[in-house]
Amino acid sequence: MFTIFFIYFVSSLDDIVSRNLLSRNKNYYGVWEYTGSTILWDSHIYLYNNQPKSIGGFYFSNKLPDDCWNSTISLDFDQKSNEAKSGIWITKNFGPEGYIWGGPSVFTGLAILITSNNNTFKIDLHENQGKALKIQKVSFTKSIETKNKTLVFYLSLNNQTFNIKFENNNQKYDFATKKLNYSIKKYWFGLTGMSPNDTSALRVNSVQFSSNYSLYLPISIAKIEIPKITITNPTKNEVITAKLVFDKIDLFQKKIYDLSTLTYVSKLISRTVINATEVWQTRSMSMIKECPKLVDNLNKTLRTSYLMIEQVENEIHEELLDLIKDVQNVTAELYYSIMFDTDIDMNVGKHAQNPVGKGFMKILFYFAIIEVTIFVILALWKICASYCSL
Repeated sequence: MFTIFFIYFVSSLDDIVSRNLLSRNKNYYGVWEYTGSTILWDSHIYLYNNQPKSIGGFYFSNKLPDDCWNSTISLDFDQKSNEAKSGIWITKNFGPEGYIWGGPSVFTGLAILITSNNNTFKIDLHENQGKALKIQKVSFTKSIETKNKTLVFYLSLNNQTFNIKFENNNQKYDFATKKLNYSIKKYWFGLTGMSPNDTSALRVNSVQFSSNYSLYLPISIAKIEIPKITITNPTKNEVITAKLVFDKIDLFQKKIYDLSTLTYVSKLISRTVINATEVWQTRSMSMIKECPKLVDNLNKTLRTSYLMIEQVENEIHEELLDLIKDVQNVTAELYYSIMFDTDIDMNVGKHAQNPVGKGFMKILFYFAIIEVTIFVILALWKICASYCSL
């Protein structure tokens, strides 16, 4: 059971390694995963590239920020493309795929569907709550005529208000502003594309994210009024009290110093912990990449074991056939002896009259059958024990 679980775990790691991940690319913020006909060429993502009727996807591997965020997406359609389609998805589930502009027909969230047809762009905004998408039912729609095939989208979310703008040929358009009655907190972001019948390409020039949410709160230090102290000739008790006061002041000064070095602590964490995390992540990926070799070795071992088991089975089968033949010969000899009421002299080849009666021979026949049966059972038991010991 443990071996089966381990093989399943290793195959899952192998599946992780086989995924197409993109990171450390200045054109795309964060880590992305691309699927389908999507390719990476010259540091740019092409949702489809000279492949008619193909579908590609490009998905952000982190969930969207909590409350306030902005995103800029630049798409470059082929000049000769006709009926080229692309979708920008904000969905509850990761990696939506399908045949609706490369995305699913059933989803929960928002979808911006773009169609490039000759010299026009048609842009539709759809909302869906886990039902079958109706293409005719749109929240917002807009069409523009242009020969410039580059579209830049500006998406923003602020206080549950979702705003969409886009730019083409240096002209900006206000597309949609919608107050959402549900939260898209922790939703997933993705791009899909569906190529037309002709051979064309759709390039994702860049995707950038920024968040208005600050991780650091300003620290305000209150002004401390220092009272004026008049020192006279101290008594013994006053000297002891003064020493305690100075100790408290030293402790207070140390705390202030610790607070004043938060910047140094942040820099220290950035230089040590983050670097160590990156190194550990690199080692983990190296270990994951070595897992397929382990799987191959386990498969070879299993195949060798199967061949050995098959060889043992063949040997057992041959031994059983020989045993059956021997039992059949003994049985035939006994039947012959009873039917003719004679003993067989194998050396001379002649039959002599058996002076013993038929009743006695029947008893001998029954004992012989019992002995043969016991012999067969013992032989089978020995063979099974040998097989199990392997």
